[in-house]
Amino acid sequence: MSHELDMSNGRANMMYAGGTPWHGLGQHVGDEAVTAEEAIMAAGLDFSVGLQKMYAEYDVDGSQIEIPNNFAVVRDDTKSVLSVVGGKYTPIQNKDCFEFMDAIAGPGKLVRYNTAGSLHGGRKIWLLAELTNLTFEPVPGDVVKPYLALIKGHDGITPLTSFFTSTRIVCQNTANMALGEARKNKDTMVKIRHTQMAMNKVEEAQRILGLAVERAEQYGEVMQSLAKKQMNGLDWAVFLNDMFPVPEIPEGKDSSRAATIANKRHEQLTELFEAGVGTDIPGVRGTAWGAYNAVTEFTTHHAQTRTGVAKEDTNFDRARNESLLSSSWFGTGAKTNAKAMELLVAV
Repeated sequence: MSHELDMSNGRANMMYAGGTPWHGLGQHVGDEAVTAEEAIMAAGLDFSVGLQKMYAEYDVDGSQIEIPNNFAVVRDDTKSVLSVVGGKYTPIQNKDCFEFMDAIAGPGKLVRYNTAGSLHGGRKIWLLAELTNLTFEPVPGDVVKPYLALIKGHDGITPLTSFFTSTRIVCQNTANMALGEARKNKDTMVKIRHTQMAMNKVEEAQRILGLAVERAEQYGEVMQSLAKKQMNGLDWAVFLNDMFPVPEIPEGKDSSRAATIANKRHEQLTELFEAGVGTDIPGVRGTAWGAYNAVTEFTTHHAQTRTGVAKEDTNFDRARNESLLSSSWFGTGAKTNAKAMELLVAV
């Protein structure tokens, strides 16, 4: 995930199966995804949180005054204060999140955990689970798996949020179609607030995510159709201009910053379309599916992004990769991926 991995207790609190993450941190559990019980321990998520009363110190005599209807969310193993919440807040424990994921997938869908961990000292956790009965292969050897993701916070702000996303296994790119659709269609993303009734919403979550599974299956059909669409040079040029139009250069000027940026994107995407990761798989290069993968590789590895870190800083590469991943899931990258899919389906 990011440089903001929870480093409590002298370790990076993350587990992963398969290839090593870009940051090189976390506990490797082997090539195959693992069960909830194994993931909890490997990811360092075997901690709980509790609500503690809050007090103000009276500066006149040093006495303690209780602050009504305000509580500190405290991590039990480190005694770290993760947030301050109101009286209606009910913590959702880490183990409850795994139980929730297992339950919403239902008995017919085997859940195995590919990655899991915590961020910002434990203020946020995430789970990424494989649904082993859902695997797509647009062309032989190019495997795409939909993943069920869950993100929740002990930060008092982030609700339990669950959605589908897709990872292109050959290069670890995030193909963000499922999440992009969830952002447009609220009925494919589950958000549950921290209340006493939170964990009673499994049945509704099953219904909502069942719709997402159906769309994921439809997405598999779309991927296969894209792999059958050939794109020649003219088709590619039209697609690029629809994605990133080159603005007209003002009269009297040789170039403009906007035109320079657009042309640079065209060059980068063309290189990825012709020789990006996965283009050596027969049936990818020169197709609409190859075009979509060029875009997702661009948004997750090559797009311009703000890091808040100077280039000469030793943490620059980590910060940049973190920003690109966040963008590909939730920001500009997600919108770019979705736009590419819409254009390519219409070709």
